[in-house]
Amino acid sequence: MDCVCSVKKIKKLCGEEKYAPGVYPRLHITCCDEVLTIPAPAAGTLTVSANITMRAAVVGPPAVAAGKFYDWEFEFKAATYESEKDENGLWNTTLKVMLTKLTAEKSYILSRMNGPSHIVLFEDMNQEGRRIIGDTLNGCEVKVKEMASPKNGYEVSITWQSADAPLWYTGTVTV
Repeated sequence: MDCVCSVKKIKKLCGEEKYAPGVYPRLHITCCDEVLTIPAPAAGTLTVSANITMRAAVVGPPAVAAGKFYDWEFEFKAATYESEKDENGLWNTTLKVMLTKLTAEKSYILSRMNGPSHIVLFEDMNQEGRRIIGDTLNGCEVKVKEMASPKNGYEVSITWQSADAPLWYTGTVTV
């Protein structure tokens, strides 16, 4: 088994920097089939700087709309993110957000988000770039819990298992 020792860079990169905890209160979400390609990260990094290519529109029949990301705004203080490498060497990533106020329309939309078929872009409060959760062949799963108390709304859990930590994305977002 080959070992690439990247710890030699840690002193330079992991000094006493100031940071802002928390998740920026908006994310971008789409279905895997709306994304044509996610470029590979630059060599020796987890950073994707080229733009994600979205599906092109098709006149049809059947007509197909061009792919795009959809913005979700959520409660700032209720969002959490963690990604941890397990004993099998896989990364288990979870992003939890709170969408406020139960409504019939939101319940209808969220109840149809089934299976691991989504791609999410989000950023933390440091704004060092967005993270990508999911890819075209291995999407993330969206789970929803409705609640009326202690908060009124939807606790949304976005989970993904992958070989690497979620990629960083500095390209533009098609919305």
